[in-house]
Amino acid sequence: MLEYIGKIIWKLIAKSILYVGILLCLCSIVSMLIGSSFIVSGLIGLIGVTIISWMIIAYNKRAYSRGIVYSYTLENGLYLPRLTDEPDLKITKTKDGWNLRDKSYKQKGFVKRLEVSKTKYLLVYWLLWGWVDDDCRADTVAREYGQDIIDGKNLKFLQHKSLKFILNKIKKEQAKVVEQPDGTVFSLGNNVQPFWVPILSTLWMFRNLAYNFNYSQEEIRENDPNNFYIKFPRLGWHFGYIPYSNSERKGRMVWFTEDYDKLDKK
Repeated sequence: MLEYIGKIIWKLIAKSILYVGILLCLCSIVSMLIGSSFIVSGLIGLIGVTIISWMIIAYNKRAYSRGIVYSYTLENGLYLPRLTDEPDLKITKTKDGWNLRDKSYKQKGFVKRLEVSKTKYLLVYWLLWGWVDDDCRADTVAREYGQDIIDGKNLKFLQHKSLKFILNKIKKEQAKVVEQPDGTVFSLGNNVQPFWVPILSTLWMFRNLAYNFNYSQEEIRENDPNNFYIKFPRLGWHFGYIPYSNSERKGRMVWFTEDYDKLDKK
């Protein structure tokens, strides 16, 4: 239970850190404008800029961090569900690394074997890899995300006529997104084609910030001693990890209403 509570606290911190960085920068500017201490204002701004820069570096180094984390994970038999326990993903060990073949996609993947120490793995995992999202199908954005915005399913305010110019840019970006090789980052490994578009990739970064921490920390095996599940049907609340017998999202950590609608109706 303590581990579960710790994961929730860490999730809240990780998901909000970029917003905190932006807020600190804004507070620093306002503080200087109203004549507050330059040293205090500068320090607040420096912390904010550091956080934002850290997130930008994590995204720019995503291919590097992915190679380190995937290689160490496969070499040492670590648990990373979207990579090691994905039913449709076949992993074959080779002389130079591991071939990846997800039967859901045409594109084949590969993870190159690297010499990675535990210290290096932990540094890269916590400082870089965890802050991005490897479960998207166009490197930095989900394949269907732009289309959902265009159709008004997401960010509905962009449908307003005064923002039509932004929506038109999103349409052009979405046309590039669907041209990317089919397959998730997890299924492609080192074969991911670097891809970034200004609006959609930035929106996705804010939406799915730190999702790799989710994938590696918040999904649990059925026989894990920390596995538990409590459900309050009348409130629509549940806590713990979704049972393996109940949903396609089995083993995922949940709290309150999160993913309650994803449970099988049994």
